[in-house]
Amino acid sequence: MRAFLSHSRKDQNIVNNIFKICKRVSIEPDIAEFEDIETGKLSAEEIRKMIDRSELFLLFLTENVVKTIYTQNWVTFELGCAYAQKREKKKSIYVFEPFSQIHFPIPYLDYYVLIDPDSNPHWNNIQALFNEEVDFQKYTSSINPFTKAIVTYFRLQSRLKGHPLKGPSESYGHAIKHNECGAQYTLLSLPEKWNCPTCRKPTNWMPS
Repeated sequence: MRAFLSHSRKDQNIVNNIFKICKRVSIEPDIAEFEDIETGKLSAEEIRKMIDRSELFLLFLTENVVKTIYTQNWVTFELGCAYAQKREKKKSIYVFEPFSQIHFPIPYLDYYVLIDPDSNPHWNNIQALFNEEVDFQKYTSSINPFTKAIVTYFRLQSRLKGHPLKGPSESYGHAIKHNECGAQYTLLSLPEKWNCPTCRKPTNWMPS
């Protein structure tokens, strides 16, 4: 299983943590370093191919991503590639963001995870989340397409009822549909307050 990491090169601590987690759970991470793009060692087409061969697209949205138009443009390009490829192959788009949130609209995502980058328990829970993705991939690769579709459906229902990134002591997973922009995704955190990652407006729904 492969994952593409969309990020700012200034968030090296986040990249290092995710790289280590991926290796622990047998996910091969692909990272497009902006130094390689700037020097011409890596082209847009090569990045598209890296995203195409991945099952997971992991966007780490921080202040460093939005500080420069250059980084914003590349992140937007990568996200667009991931979304376009979802029509042809199964690809899960995860957006990770600090609890303080960043004012940067994300047009499409499957899973939204608010985290504290300085919290070890949060990184442990992300590892558990990725481990489940690997286990599910291994299981579904050995069954026929019809059975796989049924299993995927019930797995999604299970996630929406309560899975997988934890608050301090419990697991949460809530199906979200924003009342204004209509964005739909699964929230895998329990923030005290938050804005929709798509329109960046306050939601009218809060976890009980």
